[in-house]
Amino acid sequence: MALTNTTLDTAPAALFTSTGSNAVIVMYLCNTGTTPAEFSLYAVPAGATADASTTIYSQVSLTGSDTYVLDTERLLLDDGDSVWGSASVAANVVVTVNTIAV
Repeated sequence: MALTNTTLDTAPAALFTSTGSNAVIVMYLCNTGTTPAEFSLYAVPAGATADASTTIYSQVSLTGSDTYVLDTERLLLDDGDSVWGSASVAANVVVTVNTIAV
């Protein structure tokens, strides 16, 4: 298993890029600020970028000092596929992505 931690910015950026085949088994999104923030997540095929067509979570509200956990579904990624994220407030939402090679 591998963990990556990233602080979201207002522009979409890669959170995890698969080398080989990997499964995202859980993602934690923690609003470390005291004011509400919204986050968006994208499942991006190799060679593409985050846009409306790759959105998997759109503007999900996250109250201050709260955590949103995505652990029910698994996201399977081939070589070069990636998970991207953005937030309405820069530097407040931290994402931890836990993956495993498959």
